[in-house]
Amino acid sequence: MKQLVIALLCLSFFKLSAQPVDGVLPVNKSNPPVYIGVGSGLYGKFGLIGAVIGIRVLPETLLELNMGMGGWGNKAGISLSNSSFSKKWLPSVGYTKNFGAKKLPLATQITYQGGTTTIDYSDGLDYNDVNILHLGIQRQWVGKRGNKFVLEMGYSIALNEPNVTISADGIIFYNQFIPKKDITFTNQQNRIFDILSPNGIMLNLSYQFGIGKK
Repeated sequence: MKQLVIALLCLSFFKLSAQPVDGVLPVNKSNPPVYIGVGSGLYGKFGLIGAVIGIRVLPETLLELNMGMGGWGNKAGISLSNSSFSKKWLPSVGYTKNFGAKKLPLATQITYQGGTTTIDYSDGLDYNDVNILHLGIQRQWVGKRGNKFVLEMGYSIALNEPNVTISADGIIFYNQFIPKKDITFTNQQNRIFDILSPNGIMLNLSYQFGIGKK
């Protein structure tokens, strides 16, 4: 199912990008050259809360530098959007690195060697770095002063597998040392990690202030 969603979104993205420019609004070269704003979203470039700096590299093309904090740690990235293909919906593409976390002090449940015995563990979790490719479309509402509200939807694709491990080399259970390689998380805990992972259907909301001449 996930592969089907990715394929459909990729097809829609490239179809939108290939649209003829007939009827496109004239380029307004007086648009603000720089934007600074805040954003939030799900499986997106801002995480739960983040910031963005946009730089107009061409009259129709905006380059954005984004950073934020989410369920997979801090993140930072870059994205491009272009307004020359459509009046209303702008294609966007971006890359974000999620830096994960080390020795995150969260209580969790683990099992060992495929067994059914669950063990409460709270000595730290390691979340790996995850690289994300964002494919999306944006709708922008621009005010008279050049400030804008941006809605962005699409899909965030993990370029490497999100992975969580315990921080310790192993645990002591009933005077027996169980190495890290023999330890797994419970099914319920893995579902929680899947929800926290930074890939999935993307939704971003941001408000950006235009800076510079209009």
